[in-house]
Amino acid sequence: MQNSSGFEKSECRSNIVAFLLLLSLAVVVRFPFFFKYSFNWDENTFILMGQSILDGNLPYIELWDNKPPLAFVPFAFLSWLFGKTIIGIRIGAAVLVAVTAYITLQTGKHFWGKPTGILAAVFCVLFYSYGFGSQNLLPEIIASVPLMGAVAIGVTGKRDTKSYFIIGLLISLATLVTMSLAYLSVGMGIFFMVQAVRGKESPVRPISMYILGGLIPIVLVSLPYVINGYSQILFDSLVTAPWQYSNSKRSALSSLLYMLGKGFENENGVLWLGFLGGVGVNVIYWKSYSRSHKQGLIFMTTFFLATIFSIINSGGGFSHYLIHLTGFLALIAGQFYVYLSRHISRLAVAVILIYSLINSTSAWQSKKRSLYVHYVKLADRLKNNLPLSSGTGYELGVYLRQENPEKEPMYLMDFHIAHWFTDTKSLTRIVTHPSNIQREFLLKVVRRNPQASVASEMTELLGKKPRFIVRKKEIYYLRNRHEARKMLDETLQADYSLVKVIGKAHVYKRNDMPNRSHTP
Repeated sequence: MQNSSGFEKSECRSNIVAFLLLLSLAVVVRFPFFFKYSFNWDENTFILMGQSILDGNLPYIELWDNKPPLAFVPFAFLSWLFGKTIIGIRIGAAVLVAVTAYITLQTGKHFWGKPTGILAAVFCVLFYSYGFGSQNLLPEIIASVPLMGAVAIGVTGKRDTKSYFIIGLLISLATLVTMSLAYLSVGMGIFFMVQAVRGKESPVRPISMYILGGLIPIVLVSLPYVINGYSQILFDSLVTAPWQYSNSKRSALSSLLYMLGKGFENENGVLWLGFLGGVGVNVIYWKSYSRSHKQGLIFMTTFFLATIFSIINSGGGFSHYLIHLTGFLALIAGQFYVYLSRHISRLAVAVILIYSLINSTSAWQSKKRSLYVHYVKLADRLKNNLPLSSGTGYELGVYLRQENPEKEPMYLMDFHIAHWFTDTKSLTRIVTHPSNIQREFLLKVVRRNPQASVASEMTELLGKKPRFIVRKKEIYYLRNRHEARKMLDETLQADYSLVKVIGKAHVYKRNDMPNRSHTP
């Protein structure tokens, strides 16, 4: 009994150490990116949505964005925990990456052995942080925790009703973070049904538990809306808008080609090559695998393919959707490189991996995201006694806080993170993310008005007479919206003056408003 207890304590300690090491690695490879206000302006929108939750509002009621409600909850929690600081958001991202890597470590260790688990976990940290533009906190990073948790249970756990229930629960949680996984739950439900029938078992019990697990998060998320009479708003935001969005974008095939094309542009060769090699190794050795090992691989493969099917049918096919696949790629790649080290040369494989990973984090064509370049920039700022947090978003926030202490309405057509720094709100729900104004199908859903248009939304925005309008010189999302663009230009010319240029942000102030400083 004492030996068993000692073993459990030792195992617990080793697990804690493993997680802390992965967290430390995540912090090291993500630290230079803790201070930049934005790598992807979607993150700024999620921060605003999270702040709205902290202010006591349900998602979609005060502010709106085309993401499921659980995407915003971590941002609310991190804002509550750390305050209004981008650093806090990025710390949260590092922790989530470490948690996902730890789950991958345990999965790989159980399935292929400790070396594979360790290498797969390292791949996870590096490529969740680097591979597909994920230096900031995105829903794909958040969803990776329940997503890989479901994989771990399906691969390592028993096929009992409890496992089906938990897998359904985790997939549902992931889907309520990003609707690009909406088809995954259906795909895995079909898989479980086929597996039961092939095993000459009744599919009723496993499918019932799987569905029950999936329904619980949906019911819990829906209850506050039902109680407060917002059921239609939730349905429009969670079902109608994503459906319209997916139909307005690329076809499944073009999404797949676009997404993979963008993915291969990044320095991810070591991951892709390892994955393809691992697939080959599993095909060659398939007949020698045990029945349980085959079942685990079949589950993982089905989950992987169902995830791909789901994200390419979500319409966008953006390269950051590949974050959903990183855990799978890491596991198979880890298996492949361990196989090579055992059958060819450990030293040669180690040299190849080290070189490839260094190259992937300091690629010349991605200097904006290069780990080396950003560490050099941080060192320079420290050397010159400059603040580590810098950039247009921060400077704009300071300027607007000084010039608009009454917190009068502002229209931020870009750099909308300044709303967070100035305790202000977007003029209308739809422009919580500024570019949503170009999507008339979203305007019609959010406004619940089939006549809603970009021009009508711009009319309302300008009709509110915002004290400040902030824009870039060129507004790409209004490029083909000539009426709205003309309306904006004419209003700026007639009623506003350019009072400040901060980086690429052009700040216009309404002419009938007094100046509060002598800043040119």
